[in-house]
Amino acid sequence: MSLPEYHSPSSLFTPTGPWNILADTGSLVFLAGMRGISPQTNQLVADERQRIHQVFINIEAAAASTGLDMRHIVRLTVILTHHLQTAFVS
Repeated sequence: MSLPEYHSPSSLFTPTGPWNILADTGSLVFLAGMRGISPQTNQLVADERQRIHQVFINIEAAAASTGLDMRHIVRLTVILTHHLQTAFVS
């Protein structure tokens, strides 16, 4: 069994800590917690709706960096910090 490859795609933001955006085992890809950070500014998007939209753009970019797309996602956990944001994600 080979070890996972860890990396942070150049199409995404710079991680905010000492970790990589994804781990690729060859048969599975694991993404770190995605936040609504703009790759252009490396800052959290200010508007709540746009921030949530940015999260999904970042997930798509991370998946694309390994040759995958949103159809390949098996499990997605969404954690909201405010109950009113539910309508944005549903």
